[in-house]
This record gives sequence, structure tokens and C-alpha cells, in this order.
Amino acid sequence: LSGFYMDTDREETEVGREFAAEDDDGEFGSEAEQANQLDAFREVYNEQRPHQALDWKTPAEYRAEKLAAPTLKLAA
Repeated sequence: LSGFYMDTDREETEVGREFAAEDDDGEFGSEAEQANQLDAFREVYNEQRPHQALDWKTPAEYRAEKLAAPTLKLAA
């Protein structure tokens, strides 16, 4: 089985090299621009879009709903 993991690692490295080679022409902008684009994507993906696991609510809607809900106190 160890060969399987080595092959997978090797393939992932090759894919990474290909991606880096494709980006040498600056198609995706500078590293700072890429970081900004990734941050913007993460914001939309994680905070603004509805999530199936949250009954198709955005995380902000779900959070507000949970904070507004009364809490139960356990008897001591």
C-alpha cells in the first residue's frame, strides 16, 4: 500500500507543477491578487451563500435565528 500513497503524492506534485507553469504568464494575477480573490470567494462560499446543512439559510441567518431562540435551563 505504501506505493499507492507515493504514487498519489507524486501525481499531486505533478499537478501542482503544471498549475504553476500555466500561471507563469500571469493569467491569475500576482500572489496578492490571488489571495484577495481567494478571500472574497471564501467569504461568499462560507458566509453569504445558503447551506443545505443549515436548512438553506445563510450562516448569518442561522446564527441570528439561534441567538434569538430562548435557551433551556437544566434543573440542578
